[in-house]
Amino acid sequence: MLSAGINANQYAETGDSIDRHFQVNWLGQFYAVNLLYPLLRKTSKLPDTPAPRIVFESSEMHRTAPSNVHFASLEEINDSTVGNTELYSRTKLAIILGVKYGLVERVIKPNGDNIYALSVHPGAVSREQILKSRSHC
Repeated sequence: MLSAGINANQYAETGDSIDRHFQVNWLGQFYAVNLLYPLLRKTSKLPDTPAPRIVFESSEMHRTAPSNVHFASLEEINDSTVGNTELYSRTKLAIILGVKYGLVERVIKPNGDNIYALSVHPGAVSREQILKSRSHC
């Protein structure tokens, strides 16, 4: 479960010269998954073992991300004119898109890995949905 994050704070850059919202909320968590992925893959191949899950915590706030966001360049990511709420919301959009089109479509599916990866808005997931999900794996 990847749940680290910072909310609507003022724009600032990390020591790596990347918007700190983007680095903490998306890049740092994606990096952690990359470090753990070999172990997840190995675990997924064990007999009689449920598929490992990678769960990123996103937010319904992704809906308020600017419509022109493409994550196409560092200059776009490091746009200091973006408002505080939009800084946060676009990182939550990055999580959703990164899980679906990066992790699932470019890593898990092509390699045939028995690993589930998803992003969730924590307030929209009921205990019953979690238990139901567990029973299907």
